[in-house]
Formats: sequence, structure tokens, C-alpha cells
Amino acid sequence: MAAEAELLYRHYTGMYKLDKKEDVDALNARLQVMQELAVSIDMAESIDEYIYRHSHNPIVAEIGKLQVAHAIACAESECYLRPQNFDAGEKFKTLNNTWIYAFAKILMIGIRAEEIGRIGENITIICFNYDRCIEHYLEHAIVHAYPGTPLKQAREIVGNINIIHPYGWLGSLEAFPFGRVQNFAEMSDNLITWSESIRDPQVKERMGHAMSEAETIVFLGFAFARQNMDLLHATNKTWSNKAAFATGKGLEPEAEESYQQNIFHCFTPPDWLMARWSGCDCNGILSALHS
Repeated sequence: MAAEAELLYRHYTGMYKLDKKEDVDALNARLQVMQELAVSIDMAESIDEYIYRHSHNPIVAEIGKLQVAHAIACAESECYLRPQNFDAGEKFKTLNNTWIYAFAKILMIGIRAEEIGRIGENITIICFNYDRCIEHYLEHAIVHAYPGTPLKQAREIVGNINIIHPYGWLGSLEAFPFGRVQNFAEMSDNLITWSESIRDPQVKERMGHAMSEAETIVFLGFAFARQNMDLLHATNKTWSNKAAFATGKGLEPEAEESYQQNIFHCFTPPDWLMARWSGCDCNGILSALHS
């Protein structure tokens, strides 16, 4: 936290000229918000909830997005997908026991080398995370699975997959390479708070269209957080005649029942929904669906 605060301080002192009163006032206002956030964030479920709570003050959203961008960029730089650990060659196998490996294999079933542009053509991914792990992995998976494919082509293929980030993301991998922290301030401009998302008709329209058109819906590692479910409800689309599956590994029976009801409430009428609740993890449910 101290290192992050130091980076934010340097970011702002680079923006404002301290020989001007209005700049000094602007800097002090941001330092005050940083201090207040550090002290009171423990009473919020998430940074999005904190920003929503203080939506009357745009500086709170500004500071929150900067902190989120820095934290997520740091997480990218330290995860298994960072360049030192992962590539499209031999290092690719280090993640062969993960759900994204099973998912990528399913995407490529029946796709010949001369038609790799079709990969992901019949799927939509709604990712509530800010990071680019899915995009980064899939790019390298295509290069790994189809030797000789340039990373640029693989990036274009992944770019054509309908991947929706309701809360925004750190930005394109072309503009902001995976795991690079230095540009966290610029990346923060690509983030969207929950309160912004739920008011954005374009975000709701894209999500609503994807959910209404889908034949099968799979919730993978989804925590069913209130904000996320509210955003799904806000699409105002009729979801019917669906097959829905969800992971629920490690959940108590009471929690399972509550989360099942959250899913049912998204469908109209609910008796048209065929739902399956799985006690297995993401890897397990993908394997079961594939078989």
C-alpha cells in the first residue's frame, strides 16, 4: 500500500504545478481522498461499492480507478501468465491443468488450420474482471495449437471474439502489453465503475443481446456478487428456453440455494429454464460439458 501511495503521489505531483494555488488545492483534495479511502475501505464490499457510495465526488472514482489499474497491472506482472513463465512454446504447458486450457481446447475443436478465423465465432464471454488473462492466454493458445501462426494474426482472431468487459479492462494488449505496470495511469482511463456500467445503455444492450441469443449459459467461477447480478438484471431482456450451468465447488447448501435463485430470477418465465448446479470446479464442468 505504501508503494502504491508513493506512485500515485508521484503521478499527481507530475500533473500539478505546485507553484500555482489551484494546483496545490487540486493535489490536496486528492491526497485527502486517498487518506479517507485507505481508512474506510474496509466497510465496503468492494472498491466499486465504495465509489458508488461516494459518487457525488468524482475524485473518489478517479483515485479508485488509478488504484485498481495499478493493482491489476501488478497482478498481471506476477501471475503464471507473465512473460517469464508463459509463452506459446514449451512454457505454454505450465497452465495445462487450468480451466482456460480446457476452454481453449473446446474452442478449437473441428477448426482446421486454414479456417482458424472461425475460432470463437459462436461464443460470447462476459468477463467481470479488469485483467486481460483470457485474451492473453487465447492469443498464445492459437499460436501454440497452430504452429506458424503469427501472434499478430492470433491477436486479431481473439479480437473478433465477442468478449464483453462490463466494467472495462486495462486496455488492448497491443497498446498496453500484459504485465507492464508503468502505464497504469493511462490504463485507468479504460475502467468503468459499476455505477457507470448500470447506466450505460451500450453495455446493457450488448450483455442483454448475448444472454437472450445464447442457447447455453455457463457461469464459471462466478461469485454471484450483488452488483454483478444487478447488472445482469438491468439488461431488461427476456432469457428463455436456456440451458444454464454453474459451478458451485465448496459452497454451503444454503448458499447454493440462494445463488440458484439468483440465476432463476434472470429468466422469464423461470419454468422455461433448464438449470444444472455443479459441485465441481471450472475445469471439471468444462470437461463434463465437452463430453
